[in-house]
Amino acid sequence: MGTDKLKIYHFIVRKVCHFLGYAILALLASTVFYSSVLYLAKFWHVCAFAVVLAVALTDEFRQSFHSNCVASLSDVALDCGGGLTMILLFWIFTANGF
Repeated sequence: MGTDKLKIYHFIVRKVCHFLGYAILALLASTVFYSSVLYLAKFWHVCAFAVVLAVALTDEFRQSFHSNCVASLSDVALDCGGGLTMILLFWIFTANGF
């Protein structure tokens, strides 16, 4: 296997892990806010997404200070995509009584 293929696989695995990591964060945040006090429970999806967005932006901001990391808004978009996917799945399962 050539180094170019290995770099591509490494890139794909990193991006999939970003997506899944923020999906897990969204699941945890959704669970907390969904079972929280009245106001937070009413807007659990907004609160959960706000947590995902805040962590994604903070992580990319932190990466901008490291010479071996690259901060990019596309990573924030990917992270938010993972979060939104899980929030949507959580909403579907809770709406159906699971």
